[in-house]
Amino acid sequence: MEEKFNAVVPVKKNPRGKFVGCQQKQMIINLYISKMSEQATLPDQRRLKYIDLIKLMSQETGIGQRTISMTLSEYKKKGTISSPNRKKVRPKLTEKVDEFNKNAIRRKIHGFWHRKEFPTFEKIMASINDDPNLSNFSRSSLQLLLKDLNFVYTKIKRNFALIERGDIVCWRQKYLESIRYYRSHDRQIYYLDESWINVEESAKSVDTTIQSGQKNLSGKGKQLIVVHIGSSDGFVPGGLWYFESKNNSSDYHDEINDVTFYEWFSGIISLLEDNAVIVMDTASYHSVQKDTFPLVSWEKSKIIKWLEDKGKLIHRPMVKHQLLEEAEQFRPICEKYVIDELAKENNKIVLRLPPYHSELNPMELAWSFVKRYVKTNNTTFKLPDVQKLLHEGVELVTPQLWKNFINQVIKEEDQFFEIDFITDELLEAELMEPNTLHYVTIKGDISESGSEFDD
Repeated sequence: MEEKFNAVVPVKKNPRGKFVGCQQKQMIINLYISKMSEQATLPDQRRLKYIDLIKLMSQETGIGQRTISMTLSEYKKKGTISSPNRKKVRPKLTEKVDEFNKNAIRRKIHGFWHRKEFPTFEKIMASINDDPNLSNFSRSSLQLLLKDLNFVYTKIKRNFALIERGDIVCWRQKYLESIRYYRSHDRQIYYLDESWINVEESAKSVDTTIQSGQKNLSGKGKQLIVVHIGSSDGFVPGGLWYFESKNNSSDYHDEINDVTFYEWFSGIISLLEDNAVIVMDTASYHSVQKDTFPLVSWEKSKIIKWLEDKGKLIHRPMVKHQLLEEAEQFRPICEKYVIDELAKENNKIVLRLPPYHSELNPMELAWSFVKRYVKTNNTTFKLPDVQKLLHEGVELVTPQLWKNFINQVIKEEDQFFEIDFITDELLEAELMEPNTLHYVTIKGDISESGSEFDD
């Protein structure tokens, strides 16, 4: 008897780089709702995990898993889908300057305070532009960068000196107090960080670039996005996660979303010691809130439904701002982070670094070691060979090297702890009479009070 079968027409994949429009996004949402309805009818042991569901939807639609994950994430957060931005997005100045150079600029400002000098704008600009290892900035560009680095001006007599925003100072001091406390109580501390490796870069190409005065080709060619976690005992076995970049963005954070990071974090958390502390930065996918919180852009009906879902019944007509005021009582609950709650469920806690403080993470030094090994030994510029070099480089970072990296970071912590007290001391010494010291927000080349930032 002849066997009958239905011919399967292969799904045409969405071309890489092609915009996924509103109709395709709506198709993704509808398919997801349909799949979830099907899953609800199945026994628990037969239900697909979220990541497997994403893979299945990708196979059926031809749309990439990352696009599907981001579309669903947007829909869950906002309840809507946005149209693709078909205009070319040009990176902002603050995005062009990498974190290493941002940290170098902050160190220059701190260096003035350590030397008991007031870091005025003119002094900082001259110091940066005279440094051959840093780019030259115009006045307006540097003002924008300093604002992005959370600096403000404080007026001292006739001058304006650069000082970090009060909330950043408090965040840093709180972090330093916490990390010292955990160390003193022998809590195991794990450091988590992401980075990238340029597949087409070698030590020779880097040397040539430096000699010719060109910028590092960090955004050119294939890239590997790499994620890992480690402690004084070394890298955590089984914790390495890497994948090929899809858009070769200059910012590797663009390549990771909250869904994929959560999947990786869920897989490695059981590999960590109980009662441990996990240090990470403030990347958006590290800090996804467990619940949405009403915004002024929401419709009133949506805010009312949100309040009712929280058990708050609205018995009288209210304007939108009254509804938002009612929502404030629930803010402490909503501001819990998904990752933090997962860590607590596994008897661990998360500690976040202050913004732009990567030098307080020894993972930066570990990645630097690994990337140097890959560059030095990269001769083929082929992805499989670079992946092999990545594994070899990770294996070479011994527990002793990790302890050295952590000791170096502890020295950085001590300097940060000291600089805030030095700043306080100098400002108090200059305070001639009560309430004469005030802070000015950076805004272009003119302060909000209308004064120019000159010596």
